[in-house]
Amino acid sequence: MRQDKDHARAFVPGARPLAPGEVYLPRLSRYVLPDNVPVYLTRFAAKFRIAFDAELSVPKPFNLPEQFGSVADNLHVNARDPATKTWRFQRFAPAWAARLGQDLTGESVLHPRYAPYNTRLPEMLEEAVDRETPFYAAFHVEGPRGGEEVHRLFIPMSTNGAAVTHCLVFTAV
Repeated sequence: MRQDKDHARAFVPGARPLAPGEVYLPRLSRYVLPDNVPVYLTRFAAKFRIAFDAELSVPKPFNLPEQFGSVADNLHVNARDPATKTWRFQRFAPAWAARLGQDLTGESVLHPRYAPYNTRLPEMLEEAVDRETPFYAAFHVEGPRGGEEVHRLFIPMSTNGAAVTHCLVFTAV
């Protein structure tokens, strides 16, 4: 579902104001992930379905450590600046901070330290905005550890109900 450039539709029609710590998240279909994804990604998807199994119009409490425990170590929260359509890591996944030796929270998703893992990341985040539904993507990168298959689950999120403001990105290799 692509947004009409002249008329942006509401992410959550008739959204009510959110309480602190609440967000709007779409359901995660059981058919989004293929069978051959890393176990951590499967665990995250199962926990996500349990925590957020409600209609999009129902605000949900959002607390990563409480809802996901250590499975959230591979979960980035990316924030979108609608004026510039740029994305920043609002939360850089702890597993990736350990992997790179640096926490990129607050940095652009295009930060050179995250290369080559940020390959096509801005385009995929914009696709999450356009689709307004979760989707899976995988690609091969040549990185510091040789060739790796990178698996990502994108889940659009809204903190205002009017548009996609954030995207949860679970990244596993």
